[in-house]
Amino acid sequence: MPLKTKPLEFCTICAPDRRLAVTKNDQKKLLLLRHAQKCNHGKNCPVTQHCADMKNLWSHIYTCKISDCQYCKPTRIILIHYSKCRDTRCPFCEPVRRTIRTNYVINRARQINNL
Repeated sequence: MPLKTKPLEFCTICAPDRRLAVTKNDQKKLLLLRHAQKCNHGKNCPVTQHCADMKNLWSHIYTCKISDCQYCKPTRIILIHYSKCRDTRCPFCEPVRRTIRTNYVINRARQINNL
């Protein structure tokens, strides 16, 4: 009988026994990374004080050649999971997606009201 690979929902990112505090911190990091990737304010971002740090992390991730880098490997794992996850009930990704959708709707409404 051939071995089956684990389905994505059993990965370490969205495992049910993963500590809630770790999950929340990783979700916040993912949202901050997303913000930093799109932000044009440079080092003086009015939205979050973590923007410059996240921009630095992005730069490091893009250039790092160390496969086991302790600085960026945990973030790479989060990013890979999020980019591949298609489970609409994933306990890690679903709250992040919901936050992104909510922020999009709020920002879009502001844009329409400012026209």
